[in-house]
Amino acid sequence: MTDASNQTDLRFTEIVHAPEGSLASLLRLAYGPLITRNSSRWAPELAAWADFDRVAFRTPEVGRCVFLSWQHETLVGFGSFDPRAAPASARIGHHCVVPDRQHRGLGTLQLQEILRRLRGVGVIAVDAFTLDLPFFAPACHLYAKAGFGIVERTPWTRDATVQRLHFRKLYPPAS
Repeated sequence: MTDASNQTDLRFTEIVHAPEGSLASLLRLAYGPLITRNSSRWAPELAAWADFDRVAFRTPEVGRCVFLSWQHETLVGFGSFDPRAAPASARIGHHCVVPDRQHRGLGTLQLQEILRRLRGVGVIAVDAFTLDLPFFAPACHLYAKAGFGIVERTPWTRDATVQRLHFRKLYPPAS
């Protein structure tokens, strides 16, 4: 259920408004239930998240492709994207909302912000990836609701019993 009052006060800022480590911390919070349920499967992601955080904060060209999401003065999530193949395509990166703010429409607003920024540089194809697991059902629903379709299913590199879903949204080329 979406609470309109929670949507209207969401604002986006550059990552310089939070300390290094914030992105990895938000990812640990958002994915906490997965890590708790099956730490051997998900614990390797912790190092990858720390690397992502470090690169985003220390490399300006990467940091420009990440934004923080705030509700009032509370950091509630972030969004990221990779526009290096623009204008032909771009990729949605990590984006998450902390658990106590999920299911309120904030992820939708973050996705809309990512898409707005990508359209601003003329991107015509936007790709997103997630896994075909119950935990990721809200992400799948979010992408479908935003007009993405599944274009490919492949085995996940870390567990071939799990499918990696490739979503794509196409826009008409700018005239």
